[in-house]
Amino acid sequence: FEPKFNEKRISLVIARESFTNYFGRIHKKYKNMDTANIENLVNRLLKEQDQTFMNLVRDKTSRRDTLMDRFFIATTPLGEVLKELQNSQESPNRKLLSKEIFNKAEEEAIELTKKEIALVTEKESRKQITNEISPLLKRQATVNKIGPEFQVNTYTPSNQRLSSVASLSNGKFVVTWQSLSQDGDNWGVYGQIFNADGTKSGSEFQVNTYTLNHQYESSVASLRNGQFVVTWQSLLQDGDLYGIYGQIFNADGTKSGSEFPVNTYTTSHQAYPSVASLSNSTFVVTWNSLGQDGSSYGVYGQIFNADGTKSGSEFQVNTYTDNNQWYFSVTNLSNDMFVVSWSSYGQDGSLYGIYGQVFNADGTKSGTEFQANTYTVNDQWGAAVASLNNNSFVVTWMSDGQDGDQEGVYGQIFNADGTKSSSEFQVNTYIINTQNYPSVANLNKDKFVVTWTSNGQDGDLY
Repeated sequence: FEPKFNEKRISLVIARESFTNYFGRIHKKYKNMDTANIENLVNRLLKEQDQTFMNLVRDKTSRRDTLMDRFFIATTPLGEVLKELQNSQESPNRKLLSKEIFNKAEEEAIELTKKEIALVTEKESRKQITNEISPLLKRQATVNKIGPEFQVNTYTPSNQRLSSVASLSNGKFVVTWQSLSQDGDNWGVYGQIFNADGTKSGSEFQVNTYTLNHQYESSVASLRNGQFVVTWQSLLQDGDLYGIYGQIFNADGTKSGSEFPVNTYTTSHQAYPSVASLSNSTFVVTWNSLGQDGSSYGVYGQIFNADGTKSGSEFQVNTYTDNNQWYFSVTNLSNDMFVVSWSSYGQDGSLYGIYGQVFNADGTKSGTEFQANTYTVNDQWGAAVASLNNNSFVVTWMSDGQDGDQEGVYGQIFNADGTKSSSEFQVNTYIINTQNYPSVANLNKDKFVVTWTSNGQDGDLY
């Protein structure tokens, strides 16, 4: 069953998978629904507006989802159905195929100098990205805010959302995000450098040079020479659907060199980049590629030199290729190796599970692919990984039903060779409703911080 595309605008809806997820797996209320004729249902929806289906979904769902832009791109009836659901603020408990928020979205934490944390948060209005800085207290398990919350974006018309943040070598930090219509044509990528106290350093700047169609899903990483690199996905720039592009910046936010393509294989979709710095200001970019491994989505990578030229060839990250491997995260290790962690469907005998692979500095695999989650019932997905001292690393993810309620956040520490160090642990203490979409950052002395979103804990939704 092939994806359906509109002639004028590209839809990322893979119909059978979307609706199988929608009814057959994601929401517990749908477990008893017959999905044998799901293909016929999808074909109906793609051909005509189906009010019966819309009413069914409204009856069966009650939770709000403000992150479904992947489907809004579609001008098919399916896209219109989902847009109607969005307008009514009703949708399933879990975000449908919305990997956007896993690696770089609702909250993302990084370590700054002087043992402080920068936490970037997307406001529900999607017109504002805010930031808070907190000092780490050496003898307490809490952090205190330094000053008030502040707004990241200067340009405010329409939507600014899906941020990524990186600390810089001079004690500053940089935030990137996507902004709708600011570059004159749909989504574009923008950035802002901040001083350590949260004040802006210079002006908001545009990241992408090519502006036709969509450029979004940014990921940013600092380089060891004081520069930083931003990657994103761009629609139709490489001639075939989405491709990955990058741009190196100087410490002041000016561009160093030109925008460059990341992926070599360009057939179908290459999307959702994640970038991490390596030694000598080299860096590695990972992304999802549709159909390249002979199945659905797989994870691929490419190492780059400091000037943005490719070092070696594009390489495949995942060894197991059945179904989807996606929702991934990459981080560098202190020995100049790096590790990628992702979600894989069906590999652990259940639904989604968390897997990883350690790589040498040249992009060759070190050891074999390993499983992160010990508990395998239902879904474990949305991997986030951070390096620790002594080349160890920690992987976090969300797990469905493991804490006795809905989704909770769990983690596992690994040795440098990918073997587990101690046992899987739960991150969140408050377990009512849903706690999900973790982000993890390394701190000094083998400590780390995990942030996540929680439904209803503060008295008002997420």
